[in-house]
Amino acid sequence: MPIGSAANLLLLLLYADEGEDIRGITKLEKLMYLLLKEGGYEKELQDDIHFEPFDYGPFSKEVYDLVEVLKQRGIVKTRLERYDTYREIIDELLYQTDLEEDQPIISNDKKIEIYSLAADKGFKLLECLKERGRITEEDIKKVERLKSKYNRMKLNNLLKYVYETYPESRKHSKIVDKILGFGRRPDLKPFKREVNENGAGG
Repeated sequence: MPIGSAANLLLLLLYADEGEDIRGITKLEKLMYLLLKEGGYEKELQDDIHFEPFDYGPFSKEVYDLVEVLKQRGIVKTRLERYDTYREIIDELLYQTDLEEDQPIISNDKKIEIYSLAADKGFKLLECLKERGRITEEDIKKVERLKSKYNRMKLNNLLKYVYETYPESRKHSKIVDKILGFGRRPDLKPFKREVNENGAGG
């Protein structure tokens, strides 16, 4: 039976690998993107979830909205921790859409949101989905493999993998040069040396 919805896939992602936490919305978004691309869910969920090239790579408003709804219902829980690495500051930048020009971009406490499945409502719902056949053992194994492979990567390494493997996802990225190295931006024109009248480069 098909997994049915992006919400079911998100719940399974949080459940997999013994419920290991996911650090930050940027990583959560990229893991969902990789589940579509490499987990075989892209065609099935094509009407339910969409990713677009955005400032920090593939972004889905549906994923972000789902997380917020599941948080409000007590199915997904979050907590704040200090940034593990400077790269995780990307998370704070990603969803600040109404910054004033004189407002500091990075908060003084430098916190990141950690996502996990709630021990009561979340795990109970997941078990219910399994009983109804919405989530199969095959689904669990696929998501387990992907989460254990990518979730423990440092954020910049994960972004580098996504950018290199799926170049269409990085075409609007503001940090592609920082992640892949200078000169990898798709719209960057090749450097041309000027030649003077004597034929020497200038």
